[in-house]
This record gives sequence, C-alpha cells and structure tokens, in this order.
Amino acid sequence: MWLPTSTFSAGERRLLGARLWKRLWGVLGDVSRVLRVAWYRFQGTLGRRWGGYLAVVLLIGLVGGLAMGAVAAARRTQASFPTFLASTDPSDLSVLARPVPVQVFARLAHVRRVETR
Repeated sequence: MWLPTSTFSAGERRLLGARLWKRLWGVLGDVSRVLRVAWYRFQGTLGRRWGGYLAVVLLIGLVGGLAMGAVAAARRTQASFPTFLASTDPSDLSVLARPVPVQVFARLAHVRRVETR
C-alpha cells in the first residue's frame, strides 16, 4: 500500500520503513529457505539424474535454436518478397471463368492491359 510520506513525521517514516522492510525480509527469507532446500535436493540427486538434466538442457537448446532459425528465415522472406514481386510483374486480377472475349475486359474502366494464356 502506498502512502504519501509527507504526511508522516521523520520518526513515523522510520517506523513505517522498518515495518515494510521486516515484511519484505520475511518474504525474501521464505524464498531463501525454499531455494536452499531446492539446492540441497539438486545436489543430492545430481549424481543419479545428470543424464536427464543434460537431456532437458539439450532439448531446450535445440528448440531455441530452431525458433531463432525460423525467425531469421521469416525475416529474410519478408525482406525479399517485395523485390521478387516487382521483378515478375504479376497481374492484379486473374479470372477463371467460362470463356469471355478479351475485349469485354479491355473496355472496363481502369484496365491498362489484358492478355490471355
């Protein structure tokens, strides 16, 4: 909870700070105890489980490397596609329908070029 410190005297601020510090240290002390127990257990089981730990580390490294490679490939594709598109001069519209005379499309507004294949 945040309280403006200007409303408290220096002694009250010290007391408030000490209480907050005690509460914070209590939480950190609990975390410290949990970490000490976890480290003790890790040291005790490391000899039997080192192969499993190594497999997990290698798997995480492999998946991370694949993810970074995929991101790099996506960036290269994103950068090169506009250049490829400009070099091929693609059509803006393709019509796959029954045979229609080319002149029908050529007469439409805003049509610059019509061709068939």
